[in-house]
Amino acid sequence: MLFLSIVLGLVYSASSAGETLAVKALNYAPEPLTLPAYTAFMSNQMWLFMIPICLYIRWSYTGHDYIHHYVNGGILLFLITILRNISVNVMPGSVFSLLISTSILFNMGISWFWLKKKFNYWHMGAAACCIASAGCIAITAFLTTSEGSVNFALGIPTAIGSAFFIAVMSVWQEKIQAEFDDVNQRLVEMAIISSMIASILILGYAEASRELSTWGRELGKATTDSAGMGLIVGVTIALPVLKLLVRNSKYIIIQNSNAFFFEFVQASSALLSSLASIVLFGEPWGHGYIASLILMALSFALYSRAKYCVKRPEIVVEPMVVVNPLNVSVWR
Repeated sequence: MLFLSIVLGLVYSASSAGETLAVKALNYAPEPLTLPAYTAFMSNQMWLFMIPICLYIRWSYTGHDYIHHYVNGGILLFLITILRNISVNVMPGSVFSLLISTSILFNMGISWFWLKKKFNYWHMGAAACCIASAGCIAITAFLTTSEGSVNFALGIPTAIGSAFFIAVMSVWQEKIQAEFDDVNQRLVEMAIISSMIASILILGYAEASRELSTWGRELGKATTDSAGMGLIVGVTIALPVLKLLVRNSKYIIIQNSNAFFFEFVQASSALLSSLASIVLFGEPWGHGYIASLILMALSFALYSRAKYCVKRPEIVVEPMVVVNPLNVSVWR
């Protein structure tokens, strides 16, 4: 099970980083495109790619007793994806990736409060480094003059809000999976129904924010040449496929380990995405970002150390009494 979790952790890290890079590719295109609701909506169309899987396994819906969980999952997905896409569209991808890693801190607090889990000093050190990492980003943001479409005032709170709901959903999923009669089937149902609910809510947000009416015009401007058309089509297809890998690998990781282990994976994904954004898009990188990256890596290392320092119950071994068989009387 541990090997499977590690392999899926690598899949999650690559897919989650790819999701961020896909959105930033639109932002950094010759004809920049910034449509948070559009990218959030396309990410949640992953349920379309699960239909062939359902037909192959001859799946039939039997989860009437769990519909309230699926609705709750849809609401959480809506909050996560819309906040995530607002943030990543208005900030450098390297900064966003580090801020989203603050879900480690929220996961600890929620697990302690809701699941009554206990943490040691290594966990506390990891949390402190996580806070310091986010603090470096915040200080750098306040000292840096925003240029172009960069909006730290909007990007930082939405990234932290998304991190909070990611932690809520991870711990919530760990708790409810114990109630499922058939975990694999229920996870398939939850992935499909929750994505559909989140999609409807995102369309409502797009209409309320008046972004929906700009989709046609903005997409038209971005597809005036073959390169722009290829980018838009590629990202539009890639987003739901990447989300399919992200969401299902996350479900299986939590099923085979726990929400706590998933935060290790989330941190590694953030580091990968942050470095890739710098290399691929030439994003600005100052001393504050370097300090933040080092602190986040240290937080990840402390979390790893904490896993091996969990106190185990002491086993009391009773003294062995040796009986001389020559002194034992056997009565018949």
